[in-house]
Amino acid sequence: MTYRAGDYLAILLHNPSRDVHRVISRFSLSPVQQIVLSAEGPTSLPVDKPIGVFSLLASYVELSQPATTRDLRILLSAESSKATKTALEDLPVAYAEKRPSLTVSVVEAPALSGKEHPFLGVASTFLATLRPGDMVQLAVRASAATFHPPEDISIPMIMFAAGSGLSPMRGFLQERSAQKKAGRDVAKSTLFFGCRSPEEDFLYSDSDLKEWQELGIVDVRPAFSRYPEKSFGCRYVQDRVWHDRELVKQAYDHQNARLFTCGSGKMAQGIKRVLTELIKESRGCSDDEAARLFERAIQGRYAIDIFE
Repeated sequence: MTYRAGDYLAILLHNPSRDVHRVISRFSLSPVQQIVLSAEGPTSLPVDKPIGVFSLLASYVELSQPATTRDLRILLSAESSKATKTALEDLPVAYAEKRPSLTVSVVEAPALSGKEHPFLGVASTFLATLRPGDMVQLAVRASAATFHPPEDISIPMIMFAAGSGLSPMRGFLQERSAQKKAGRDVAKSTLFFGCRSPEEDFLYSDSDLKEWQELGIVDVRPAFSRYPEKSFGCRYVQDRVWHDRELVKQAYDHQNARLFTCGSGKMAQGIKRVLTELIKESRGCSDDEAARLFERAIQGRYAIDIFE
């Protein structure tokens, strides 16, 4: 195969030998043991032919990705040991109580001064260079009083976010997910999320967001700036909001929905413009009247968290 400028270069990696040997030891296997796998449907695993245990674990199986709650449910369905089932059931609770999760965009960009060394974001670079076991000083700082999920879980949320602005929305949905799993009747929310590509930076699309959509607590409406053809021609969050404006109007007018925005000031202004335009279209009024109605409509029902 010949490489052409613009092609991707795919690197086929191997799991660290340390991790492979750990798994082999845990399950009392032999690294030279040959096994034959079978599958009922399509799979990336080598099937119907002998393969060594070490080769299988080193080259075909993901050993470092943290297990999602969906993974744990699959394990629970296959496990027969009561002790193991109890341990698996306790994992999500233990994780939620002891391990906060951060969503961070690491900033490294050409310096505006034109100097050779790139500009490094202070906070993101600090976090990115931490190693397991490092100590970090931290504190909880309260957000605006309105920037929290409604206590009434029958009220849906309409969330607008881009990039790491997804972080608080993810926290909102984690809370709603726990309430749903506890047997409570949780309203279905909508998340409008903007990023560059469905493969590059559609954060948590194959883990948390996928699980929560399957759970029925959220409907995710993405906008891909570099691949708008994969998001109904919508390049930015505000474009997707306009595309799905009937959903927004329905949730706001008939379900008492609360609105939240987290992202850059530019994105927040875009959301304000499209919501004002939505009011203008719905009411058939002038720009000035729509702006006044917007300011009145958001009182107590719209909260924003802006970062630059």
